[in-house]
Amino acid sequence: GLVIAYLLDAPVRVFESKLGGRRKLSILISYVLAFLVVGFLLRMVLPQIGDSLFLLAGRIPSYLDNLSVLMQNSRLDELGLDKVLGSYQELLEKATGMVSSFLPKIVGYGVAIGNGFISAVTALISSVYMLMGKDRLPRQLRKAVLALLPLPRARSVLEVCSRANRVFGGFIIGKIIDSSIIGVLCFVCMTLLHLPFAVLISVIVGVTNIIPFFGPFIGAV
Repeated sequence: GLVIAYLLDAPVRVFESKLGGRRKLSILISYVLAFLVVGFLLRMVLPQIGDSLFLLAGRIPSYLDNLSVLMQNSRLDELGLDKVLGSYQELLEKATGMVSSFLPKIVGYGVAIGNGFISAVTALISSVYMLMGKDRLPRQLRKAVLALLPLPRARSVLEVCSRANRVFGGFIIGKIIDSSIIGVLCFVCMTLLHLPFAVLISVIVGVTNIIPFFGPFIGAV
């Protein structure tokens, strides 16, 4: 809830300044826009993921046939790899056994998904309360720091926190803009080159680009 409130604080402040300080309406507009953006991305990505999975599943038999031909036309069988991989029928039997053993766990996963949904709703509700009381919460935290720490150290902590908030807030906004540009450029280039799954790959590249340092490498992989 705290993370959601922190991320939506910037648009809430923008709308609040445009609407004459009407905070409730500003929070409502910010959440609606956030849900629309997330829903739009999911609507584009989920069908692409489904197509990718069906395409991969359809190509598995040809992959296994190619592997069988490779083993027959090479000396791989002498290395004992044929015993490790087994035949196509054995692979299917193993897959069937894995599916059968996985079925009882579906109930447990369903319970976990339900708990996660409840946690998400709780986080959203708490983030709304935090945004509504965002003027009062910093004052309370400031009083707590002044009460718990000696005055020089308390001032130092408050100064560091204020600077960190400014730097991190600017970084988040800049990184989101930068990642959006990267995702759009990726989509345009892939579309011009007629490469498959342009939307899926562009969204993955754009989202992972938000992660500092390692994000672009993760997206490339």
